[in-house]
Amino acid sequence: MDLGEVNHQRIKTNGIMLHVVEKGSGPLVLLLHGFPEFWYSWRHQITFLASHGYHVVAPDLRGCGDSDSPLSPSSYTVLHLAGDLIVTDLALIFEKAFVVGHDWGAVLGWHLSLLRPDRVKGLMAISVPYFPRDPVAKAIESFRERFGDGFYISQFQEPGRAERAFAGYDYLTVMKKFFLINKTDLLVAPAGMEIIDHLQTPAVLPPWITEEELQVYADKFEESGFTGPLNYYRAMDLNWELSAPWQGAKVTVPTKCIVGDKDIGFDPYRTREYVQGDTFKGLVPDLETATILSTKREHMKFPKKFLPSFKSFLWNIEKGSGPLVLLLHGFPEFWYSWRHQITFLASHGYHVVAPDLRGCGDSDSPLSPSSYTVLHLAGDLVGLLDYFGEQQEPGRAERAFARYDYLTVMKKFLLINKTDLLIAPAGMEIIDHLQTPSVLPPWITEEELQVYADKFEESGFTGPLNYYRAMNLNWELCAPWQGAKVTVPTKCIFGDKDVGFDSYGTREYVQGDTFKGLVPDLEVVILDGHHFINEERAHEVSQEILTFLQKLSVEQ
Repeated sequence: MDLGEVNHQRIKTNGIMLHVVEKGSGPLVLLLHGFPEFWYSWRHQITFLASHGYHVVAPDLRGCGDSDSPLSPSSYTVLHLAGDLIVTDLALIFEKAFVVGHDWGAVLGWHLSLLRPDRVKGLMAISVPYFPRDPVAKAIESFRERFGDGFYISQFQEPGRAERAFAGYDYLTVMKKFFLINKTDLLVAPAGMEIIDHLQTPAVLPPWITEEELQVYADKFEESGFTGPLNYYRAMDLNWELSAPWQGAKVTVPTKCIVGDKDIGFDPYRTREYVQGDTFKGLVPDLETATILSTKREHMKFPKKFLPSFKSFLWNIEKGSGPLVLLLHGFPEFWYSWRHQITFLASHGYHVVAPDLRGCGDSDSPLSPSSYTVLHLAGDLVGLLDYFGEQQEPGRAERAFARYDYLTVMKKFLLINKTDLLIAPAGMEIIDHLQTPSVLPPWITEEELQVYADKFEESGFTGPLNYYRAMNLNWELCAPWQGAKVTVPTKCIFGDKDVGFDSYGTREYVQGDTFKGLVPDLEVVILDGHHFINEERAHEVSQEILTFLQKLSVEQ
């Protein structure tokens, strides 16, 4: 098919190079492909939409086509994928984009709309509706329990297994087997059989795709391999963990969902009833659904029927006992750091909850640093709200800390008072560089420090240290929120002598315009004190919290 003049680019984004095809000028339209595909699946729509005044961008999603393909499945979460789109130079030219996704591209479109509705004018999802996160069971656990190991997604989980099985066929045959699935029972292989062996190879192609077009896919996957696309499935359980903060959230952008009446995914799993019922509409309030009589790849099989529907969507889209208080501690701490505020706020009519964050105190402490991202932590808190109805080398710091008793470690960290103590000289561990004060300040007693020491002797330091070890992973996963602002009413308290306040340009940042620009509804309070200001100036901090709560109660 002649696409005319299209522009191919490789763009640096979110730590990888992303290949995109673009054409036209005007409002931005992102076309997101599925499995096993790349940008070429949108060949019918690229020219059509560009000719109607749109700037069409069809990326090869990470792991596919000519885009970079990280090896680890943990690099294929919906947060990585959404981040790739948000921080590209092309996307940043526009404040918002229309998003069209098919198969995995639809999954990404749903999550992009959920995570950054401020960047999505409207969503068109093809073949895959929005499925809310199961609050209890991980995806792969559910699939294995329901369908067994023969289910194609179950088989895709083991790194290398599907790749080895696919290698028994030429690439063109693999593409035919996946593109032309037409029976639901083909999705589950019999015991002892690989899914690729179970899938049929059609002797005659349907009229909507040619041998030459399938060969384009075969040639591209022969170049890039299948590991990248398969990693989308291998990251499904990690997606479940990371999406916990959005438990119960709705997709609020204007949305149109197109499904094929004969799509093999439409009748299994009760998808038809879900799409045509009230639950789906409740989760996506601004929803329009359309059914086209076809199989899974509607945009390829019936481009003429699909395209006017999409064009109409684009043109019409722009018409259109007391309050709970969570007290969250830092490092190296647990709930006890809030002992002053718990009683104070409870006495003023608030339901105060001070959790031990994961890895701390009496809470569970997963071993892997990848379990301590801000998404995991925020998800823990969302679960907590639902319940109430509303250092990088693993082991290094732990070994160094073990040379001291727990009380001494607590004194060294809780009582840091000099900026230069934050950086140890070459060859020295930070715990050895920190001073042990001979006299305690008046705001904390030996007995109170012993409470911390006893608790960390029980739980160890690995959990809290993993917060720091997850910082680079946080950077990767937070890409979808590049440039986003914190819009909730916010009060920020600092100690004037906090060692972190005069380090790294923090004082200038806090007192300048940049911080205020990122947090528009911001109040900053600077008290005379150090880092653990909620303990050192307990009454003043308690009063500042109460004043803030009372102000919000009046405003709301």
